Amino acid sequence: MPTRSPGCFLCRKRKVRCDEGRPGCKRCDTHGVPCPGYRVDKAGGIEFKDQTIVTKQKANEQYRVKEAIRTATSHVIRTNENASISASSTFIIEDLDAVYATNRWSSPTSSNSSVPTVDLDSVPAERQGLVILANSRPPINRSKAISAAYMQGPMPLYSPDVERASLYSCFIDTYLPQTVNGAQNGHFSFFQCIAEKRSTQPALQQSLDSLCLVQIGSLYQDQALVKQAVRQYSNALNSLARSIAKGQFLHDDDVLAAVTVLATCELYEEISKTGEGWGKHVQGANQLVALRGPESIKSDLALLLYSNMRHGAMIHALIARKAPFMATPEWREVAFRVPKAVQDSSTTFYDLAIQIPGLLERHDALDFDAPDAMERLDAVLADSTDLEDELRDWYAAWQALGSLTSSSPTPYYSLRPIEEFPLFFSLCHDRAFPEAFMFPDFLVAYLHSLYWMSMHFLRTNTQSLHKRRHRLDHDWYPSEGSVVREDELLGYTLNLCRCIPFFVEPISSSTGSIGIFLPIRCAAMYFTAHGHWAWLKWIGSVRNSVFVRGLVPPNVSNESRRASPSP
Repeated sequence: MPTRSPGCFLCRKRKVRCDEGRPGCKRCDTHGVPCPGYRVDKAGGIEFKDQTIVTKQKANEQYRVKEAIRTATSHVIRTNENASISASSTFIIEDLDAVYATNRWSSPTSSNSSVPTVDLDSVPAERQGLVILANSRPPINRSKAISAAYMQGPMPLYSPDVERASLYSCFIDTYLPQTVNGAQNGHFSFFQCIAEKRSTQPALQQSLDSLCLVQIGSLYQDQALVKQAVRQYSNALNSLARSIAKGQFLHDDDVLAAVTVLATCELYEEISKTGEGWGKHVQGANQLVALRGPESIKSDLALLLYSNMRHGAMIHALIARKAPFMATPEWREVAFRVPKAVQDSSTTFYDLAIQIPGLLERHDALDFDAPDAMERLDAVLADSTDLEDELRDWYAAWQALGSLTSSSPTPYYSLRPIEEFPLFFSLCHDRAFPEAFMFPDFLVAYLHSLYWMSMHFLRTNTQSLHKRRHRLDHDWYPSEGSVVREDELLGYTLNLCRCIPFFVEPISSSTGSIGIFLPIRCAAMYFTAHGHWAWLKWIGSVRNSVFVRGLVPPNVSNESRRASPSP
């Protein structure tokens, strides 16, 4: 069976090659005719089309409808105030309901978020051009519809760009964490950047549509939106495959951005059931960037993209215990090209923390039967000690910076009663932790959690190296200052747990829920290994009560952790 042409309707009718531009192809523009748009792959799918001409025609129709309603209103009032509406005027009002349903949608953030949604599968494909969100206007009371139509004035007309902008704006409001001064670092400003840019790359637009729809649909439990998100995810994968096959990823930052967005989509349950998996997308993005080389990361978007990818690569590498390519000196230097990177404390932290997975990998690769086993082990220990010292120095400098504006010994956080975290308090009823950390904003909270988690990985690895070194030489003992005691590792773990309530609060948005995936995993493994059952039960309670908005921790293969120490 021949492959269906993805070209626009006019190019397919004229049997010429279409450049598949969005929202309309350039070939139609060259001939001075409006591009009619593209077919929808599946019934019920979402396709954004330029319908300016159609919209103008509908405007005249809507005006005639309102004039008819005004005439009907006068007639009904003059005849009998309590009389039934005539058949003709009833037909007109039903037509008005259809106009509302096809030309307006109410944001999930409005007071009408509980309104039943419209199943797009029941709507003909040719009428779905502007129907992005399935939430329609609230059902209209027919006794009030007449006066409402008369009093409201001209009805707003929406274009595909306006609809998509509204969708993206709702995503930004519900996904990105709130900040005290409104600033975002490179990891989070990346999403804001791609939501605001106009891209001609179908894969990026479709992947971003999918992420926005699944975020909003999951948050407000709207299965129609989630269903559309899965379809857009599938469309994005197909578009991405075509772009990569053409070699566009070597020059197009939007292709790499699409891969990153698709990885985030995999953190939502409905998409993760049918998707490729978060880890695979992270690895795929890393491979594409590595093929491009560090000198290709030049544009503002590429630098923000790299900053975002480095975060995901580090998290994945900690779990997989494999050094990411971004830990090499030439790639580490790229991060400091990000605007204002030197002034951003997180940039220096990531530069250090991304080296930890390489130490974990070297630990796991040690052959203790080899003649040079002791020399190799000592080299890993020395590098671990140096990195540990640098991380501690960074943390002390960061805390000192915060102390300039605070008299508190821990300026960035304070221990507060769990009742001061109302959303978490209402969701999780286990009180194993009666207090939690309060932070000024999510960025500060998340950086603390990453530091404590990184130190936990690094110091656990060092503890294992000490034990193995002693087995090779029973007369060898670690120095007093380098001994890794259980209370230190437990302290890091408890700190991670005390961050979680803040991550659940509205100030952290949906990003906060994603931010607790690795802390929960790290804490669960440590509590299980050391028999802290009450705290482990609390972890289970958090997992069951917090992840109720569609998000789900990713599955990451642990094949590389054959003899690896916890976590």
